[in-house]
Amino acid sequence: MGFYRWHLSDPIMFASNLRVTIQQIGMAFFGPGQEAEMEAYERTNPVAGTGWIRQPGGGLPAWGITERVDDYCATSYVYSRRPQPVPRLDVAAAINDIGRRSYERPHPMEAMMAAINAEPA
Repeated sequence: MGFYRWHLSDPIMFASNLRVTIQQIGMAFFGPGQEAEMEAYERTNPVAGTGWIRQPGGGLPAWGITERVDDYCATSYVYSRRPQPVPRLDVAAAINDIGRRSYERPHPMEAMMAAINAEPA
């Protein structure tokens, strides 16, 4: 996961220590038969925005914007007084450890998204 600080002209200055709280907002989708998963998700991910959208009997019974409670990453920029060379990106090293972890399970929506993104035959 990633996040962005939208206040570009609002730098955060610090000399040696910095403590931050990151608010992660994301979207969650639950399909038919996923009521138990949704209840478990709701217990650990507070609702944000307008809350859950529930469509009984539809193809996508519930979805909503929630406070995410999962992995995240951050980028910190340092401003220099003089230009410095930047090494080229090593793509192989960057994607070396990008696979699914043994404890991670595919989300049921993955199959639907794969079908949507599949090239026509």
